[in-house]
Amino acid sequence: MKATGLESQMTGHQRALIERIERPSPDQFQREYVSRRRPVILTGVADRWPAVTRWSPEYFRDRHGHHRVVVERSRLATPSNDPLTYLRSRYYAEEELGKLIDVMLSGTQPPGAYYITYSNIFERSPELHADIEPLHQTLAMPGYLPASLKARLSLRPGFWLGPAGTVSPVHFDRHENFNVQVTGRKTWTLFSPEESRRLGYPALEMPSVIFSPIDVEQPDARRYPLFAGARRHEATLEPGEVLFIPAGWWHHVRTVETSISLNFWWWTLAALRTVARVNSYFVLQQALKLFERNEVATAARMPME
Repeated sequence: MKATGLESQMTGHQRALIERIERPSPDQFQREYVSRRRPVILTGVADRWPAVTRWSPEYFRDRHGHHRVVVERSRLATPSNDPLTYLRSRYYAEEELGKLIDVMLSGTQPPGAYYITYSNIFERSPELHADIEPLHQTLAMPGYLPASLKARLSLRPGFWLGPAGTVSPVHFDRHENFNVQVTGRKTWTLFSPEESRRLGYPALEMPSVIFSPIDVEQPDARRYPLFAGARRHEATLEPGEVLFIPAGWWHHVRTVETSISLNFWWWTLAALRTVARVNSYFVLQQALKLFERNEVATAARMPME
């Protein structure tokens, strides 16, 4: 199918729209996007799912609101989008889904106060599987793989629900990722792994080594002068659209309006290489922390005048 976006629709010197393609075949998608590590938005793939026409925050409140789910919270009265502050202030709690949705819809709490992230809603309501399709297995994996191996290469689907204004600071995932927009809209900003240095990576002071220290919406040009040269790929995902994010690609997400989305993670050789890179930086980070603790302990034992 004909693709649009990318190079032909530049929106600025270092900005490009994420490519959109309608109903690619599995062979085309695997050859042109998975193998070549190119993000793309798929249309005509999930737009006819029952989930897209049926699901809404009210639907889950009324039918599944009694279930308890894990929700991301912030310790701050006004949650911050600065990556370091965000990571240090977030925590997780378990609450009733219906009560969470009422709070989100009320508008009484600031964005970022409540965000349901990668919830295993299907464990409590397995009938919801009938409303979706495991795209990573039907579209992204070679057809010759046995179903049992496809299942082993797949992580469970994740359910995400949050109000307008919710932000996920720029980070990358270890796995290949399909993100399906079910209701509402989200704006995505992606950066190639080749831009990692311009994104201040590796930032070993961060609590998680998969995050950049840069707030891409309000960057500190003096601390991160290279960021101005980073090339970004942008799009607003509409209901029924699917975004493919290759393992290791940076992404920043802003929820435009109250949103439900699903994500599907799966393993490839490229994902394993990303995990190896993350693990190497994690080991370095832990070694530096150990060295710093030893320095402090040594200094404490030194005689003072």
